[in-house]
Amino acid sequence: MVLCRRCFGTFSIVRAEIKAPFKSGFGNGKNVNIEKNLVVNRKPKAWERAGEDKESWYKRKYAHVHAKDKKRYQQYNGGSRGDQGDRGGRGDRGGFVKMDAIRKLQPSPLHDYVFGTSPVIAALKANKREAFLELLIYNPKEKHDEIVELAKLRECPYKFVDSKHELNLLTHNNVHNGYVLKTKPLLANEIFKLGESNSETGEFSIFSKGFDTEIVETHQIARSNITKNFKHAFGLYLDEISDPHNVGAILRTAYYLGVDFVITSERNCSPLSPVVSKTSSGAMEFLPIYNVNKPLEFFNKSQENGWKFISTSAPTPKNKKDGRLVSTDDLNQILHSNPTILVLGSEGEGVRTSLKARSNYVVELEANRDNIDESIDSLNVSVAAGLLIHKFLKP
Repeated sequence: MVLCRRCFGTFSIVRAEIKAPFKSGFGNGKNVNIEKNLVVNRKPKAWERAGEDKESWYKRKYAHVHAKDKKRYQQYNGGSRGDQGDRGGRGDRGGFVKMDAIRKLQPSPLHDYVFGTSPVIAALKANKREAFLELLIYNPKEKHDEIVELAKLRECPYKFVDSKHELNLLTHNNVHNGYVLKTKPLLANEIFKLGESNSETGEFSIFSKGFDTEIVETHQIARSNITKNFKHAFGLYLDEISDPHNVGAILRTAYYLGVDFVITSERNCSPLSPVVSKTSSGAMEFLPIYNVNKPLEFFNKSQENGWKFISTSAPTPKNKKDGRLVSTDDLNQILHSNPTILVLGSEGEGVRTSLKARSNYVVELEANRDNIDESIDSLNVSVAAGLLIHKFLKP
């Protein structure tokens, strides 16, 4: 052991190098290798056992497999690999004709692809869309003749496709029943207030804005020929209901039970998509649907013309103290005296507080089960809509 002093004034211990007691090799720089003196038990290769070289053995063993692959490739792609270069392939690789054909069927974001027997018939019958571009048909079944005649009436070209998968691509694998209609999107007109409702004639008006003037639409209530006791208009306001299946179910119920029109909030509400049309079984195409950009202003201006707004709410102790809470049994009397809008909110948040505060009344659906679990404290919004609409329009 050697002691030395470093320049910064401390001592350190430097150990002497430990040397091996012997050196490997023969002293001439070559290492000793004893593996050559050991017996090696190596399994002979297959071509060695057959007495052939490696290349010949592989050709004899697997040549027929490559021939089968080549034959299958030619049958599927319609030619050899060398012939594919001028048919959309990638150089020598080729064979991408099928991929290009499928790519052409990808849905365009500028168009709607209405799918299903009932939605396609409803869209062609209602004729509310700007244009019908093409009707695609696979394995036609019931109502085929009716659909083709309607397509001819709307001057919509139609064609048959060879594969169901082609329609699956356009509908994102939804149930299309073999019919897909390529159309322009269905757009809801923006309105800013509701006009007066005439209980004698059953007419009501809706106001929208043009470039420099107000546009007034006059409508007849949908129930004038069925229930003469209800001469005032009745509509729905959907506040930020983003689930297209819920919107579609509400539209189907509203159309069947006799609601005159539906209004949606422009923001955070599901658009009028093919999924909504399918869920509504085509009712979306027949029912008048509008949207509103400024809900609070719309509420105020419509109330000035005699309209009553009734917001839905989950049962809470706070509602019991609210003087605006009405029983479901009183809903038909309110509609009998005034044109009415039922306001429905999303399942998660319900009707926004600002809209509920501007409403004339609040209504809730009480549960009939004792000791109900708090995780199931309300109904699906489409189910609640059906029950309340029936209460409004019950004779």
